[in-house]
Amino acid sequence: MNFFLIFAILSLWLVISAWKPELRNRKISLAVMLILMLVLVFDFKVGVDTGSYIWLYKSILRNEIDFRNMGYVYLIRTVQMFTNRYALSVLAANIICIGLCFYTVIRYSRNYLMSFFLFFASGIFLMYYSSGVRQMLSMAVFLFAFYEYLPGRKYIRYFACCLLSVSFHEAGIISFLIPLIFLYQKLYRKNRRITLLASAGGIALGFGLITFAVPWIVDNYWWVPVVSHFVRYLENTSISVLGLGMECVWFAAALMLYLLSDREQRTDWDQFQIMTWGFVFAVYLCMARFPQTSRLCDYVQVIMLVSIPNWLEMIPDRRKKTAAVLPLIGLNFILLYGDMRFAVPMIQKHYPDIEVSMLSYPYVFIFDEPSIMKYYGRFMQ
Repeated sequence: MNFFLIFAILSLWLVISAWKPELRNRKISLAVMLILMLVLVFDFKVGVDTGSYIWLYKSILRNEIDFRNMGYVYLIRTVQMFTNRYALSVLAANIICIGLCFYTVIRYSRNYLMSFFLFFASGIFLMYYSSGVRQMLSMAVFLFAFYEYLPGRKYIRYFACCLLSVSFHEAGIISFLIPLIFLYQKLYRKNRRITLLASAGGIALGFGLITFAVPWIVDNYWWVPVVSHFVRYLENTSISVLGLGMECVWFAAALMLYLLSDREQRTDWDQFQIMTWGFVFAVYLCMARFPQTSRLCDYVQVIMLVSIPNWLEMIPDRRKKTAAVLPLIGLNFILLYGDMRFAVPMIQKHYPDIEVSMLSYPYVFIFDEPSIMKYYGRFMQ
């Protein structure tokens, strides 16, 4: 399939529907969304890390336990109780990811196709759903818990989901901090200036502490499984100008949509969401010396699937709404192009039997055993 053609079709529709919202039909959008969900559920997911996940599956089959991610281990073991076909473990993970993500989208998003567009183009699909399966599972649980439980302050259920999220991937640890934003929101309303100054000071302090503390932890506790796993994300200690720029642009885009949205329609929950975006940006600044830890930011930014479409729909003027859609399309094109530039050469290098290019990315049906064996048969032996 040609990702750029799909991107162009979705982009054109988003521009037309922003300018002519009367052309949109919620039932048709829902039907299209359900079809797209089925396509994703039955995708075998040709990705950079597919071979690694086949190896992990075989390790679990041999009872070689990975203590870092027991949630994923028990998911695979549950599937193995019924079958030893790796493809069906992929199907199980797909059902959980798509089920939680798009249940949340259908229930809370005001624009289903914009949500799907962001899932497809922003990097969630290519870098996580198709490759980083454990983190995608973790992100899906977080997205569900964030919108299902936090608005009503249902903390016990939310933290239970956080524990489940961490059991899939360590990045989920950041989810435990999100409820503290309610306290920040309360302080912000009392005194904005002091709160913002304290935030700037906190970022500077956090950057300093992390710069010195993280190398010390790695040097002294490298033998701890979780720490040893993080070592490879902390090897590059140079500040990524591109990564910093993208985080600035994403936060600016979210803030722009929030400010353009109708003030009368905004709720305390909308303010909480934009503060969550601000928190993510602050976390990145604190860890800017270790750019690969941006996975923590990607984890929380999955809320874009609901927050960005909703703020876009709250912009009353169609000209402003159309003008807001265009930079979003441009930003996601850059992300999609960049992710393809990274993924395609890596797949060509590690999986030479796969026919993949910038203009042709394979879609493999979950039950297409011949194609799966052709691409990944050597990993399954």
